[in-house]
This record gives sequence, structure tokens and C-alpha cells, in this order.
Amino acid sequence: MFTIYSSDVTGNPGNCSYPHKQVILDEDSLKTAISHDYVCAEYKNSYRNGDNFIGSDCLPVDCDNDHSENPEDWITPENVMHAFPGVTFVVHYSRFHNKIKNGKPARPKFHILFPIKYVTDATLYADMKNWSIPSFLTLIRRLWMQLVSSLELLLLRLPCIRDV
Repeated sequence: MFTIYSSDVTGNPGNCSYPHKQVILDEDSLKTAISHDYVCAEYKNSYRNGDNFIGSDCLPVDCDNDHSENPEDWITPENVMHAFPGVTFVVHYSRFHNKIKNGKPARPKFHILFPIKYVTDATLYADMKNWSIPSFLTLIRRLWMQLVSSLELLLLRLPCIRDV
């Protein structure tokens, strides 16, 4: 399905070593791979650095729900599933899922991993990683609301048909 590379540590922001190749084929292999910090790209000498990028077949997208303080705006994995019908992806929750962080109320926080065609262009991959699920879903909601408003206006203008 896709490949990620795990480290020997968890929660160490200074770590740059990801020597363990993990091929994700099912839930068990995913659980094993994410039990330590991981990256979704292969790097020369297993050392994470932009210049060392070799390639990736997995696009990670974080959803921290920091785009809004309104719980009604928060994204869930179910929202993602409905927004991308037929698209393969896996979700695993962040270690900060539904926990207070930096003084902000607890909220859903999760990682989405999309299998992709193998990419070897580091710039392209970095651009792809900047993609934001909340921004995308906010756009879908706005378009939906515009459609609903347009339909309401249209329906209000239609002549009423009554039984004769």
C-alpha cells in the first residue's frame, strides 16, 4: 500500500534518524510503524533533511483543527471520508487528540496518510505536504452553502403548483 520510515524514539523533536522501513499493508503493520516517530519519505542514510530526500509513496496530512475555535467547524475523519469517496487513506490519531494543548480547548487531532504514486521531486513533495484538509473542507462547505442558497432562491421563484 505505502511505506513509512520509523525511528527508535518517540517525541524527540531533535531526532532526524529514521532507519526502519515499514511497508504498511494492514492495521497491524500501521500500528507497529506509528509506535515510534516516523516520516513518510525515504532519506539518504536514513537522515531526514531536505537535501537527503530520495522519494515517497505516502502523502501525510495533519489535521489539528487549529483553523477555528468553533467546534462546529472542526474536521473529523468521517468528514474526510465523505469528502473523498473512493479515495484510499488511513487515519491515526495524534498523541494530542482531544487533549488541551497550548491553552486551547481539546479537539480532534489526527494524521491522514494517502498512498500516492512514488515521488522523487523534493520540491513537488514539499508542495504537496503543504496541502491542508481543513482549508479544503472549508472550501467545500462554502461552495455547498452557496449552492444551497442558490437553490433556495431558485425554489422561492418557482410558481407554486396546487391541487386543482
